[in-house]
Amino acid sequence: MSTDGSRPQSRDIRLIEGTAASEYRCRMYQPHPSPKLQDLFKAKPYQGAPPEDAEFVFVGLDANYAADIERKEGVFKLIEEYHEDGVRFWRDKGHHHPFLVDGYRGSGRRYHETFAKIGLVRNDASRVSFIELLHVPTVGISELERADFDADHLDRINRLIVSEQPRHIFVSSKVVALMRRSKRFDWLRGKRPNFEELPELYKEGSTTVYQINHFSAWGDVAESMRVQARAILRLARAIDDTKLSPAEDARVARLSQAELALIDAALLLQVSDDWRKVARVVGLAMLSMPDRPSGVPDVFFAKRVGLLVESGQLESQGDLRRMRFSEVRRRSA
Repeated sequence: MSTDGSRPQSRDIRLIEGTAASEYRCRMYQPHPSPKLQDLFKAKPYQGAPPEDAEFVFVGLDANYAADIERKEGVFKLIEEYHEDGVRFWRDKGHHHPFLVDGYRGSGRRYHETFAKIGLVRNDASRVSFIELLHVPTVGISELERADFDADHLDRINRLIVSEQPRHIFVSSKVVALMRRSKRFDWLRGKRPNFEELPELYKEGSTTVYQINHFSAWGDVAESMRVQARAILRLARAIDDTKLSPAEDARVARLSQAELALIDAALLLQVSDDWRKVARVVGLAMLSMPDRPSGVPDVFFAKRVGLLVESGQLESQGDLRRMRFSEVRRRSA
């Protein structure tokens, strides 16, 4: 993962093929020399879950690896396995990234050691993605400039933010500065983080962008990072909207099959071919049933939505345990 952003000791000056002499520039990063690693990033320019599928997306500067990573045979095999399927890797190995295995002490380990302090576990694997502003892996210290970036890759990151899908996105101040300079993130205009323990930079729909400390800077801002780590974990462990109290469990256990069918029918009437928040579907369904069984909470209606998804009648995205962070629609033909 990216370094702490300190200024480089030296710069790798390279010629851009096909340009005139006046267009030569100083490249502010060193692409990693491993062709295999470069190919892995060409296939998947992210780490962990696909960012479009993730609920927690951590945007970094550049994916930085030890120069001799390919010669570390055992570690590199794990990196290949990780890039093939980052979600399965975390679930199978119990740690989220191959940099955390014994035997690797190179670039990126500190970042992922700090990330691990958040306390996310293997069951969170499908919810977490890492994507960098720079689309290629690097070695050494980088100082990135606007001209280093790939426009299509930046636009992909931007779509994650403006899509208004249920998503928490985390950026450091250096990432924000480069986003501004790239001029491809219009939503950033005039935005400044608030002063919450997990500072919000932008919020639209169910998408929130937080400006946090860089994970490689733990030693410099340790207490602040501990606070932010706890706040991130609280987001991940938010209340399960489908959990019933003992009294509610006893009440819904008395519902007849006919009453359950009426609830399901009311829910289905509020679903369309377009994505709709589960909270909206539940609220409208309850309003449409003035004579609904008494004592049946919205939480139970949300639980029935999950069962309609399991039965194949609906499609879903997001975490169905959380009404405000999940959506459903009719199953496409």
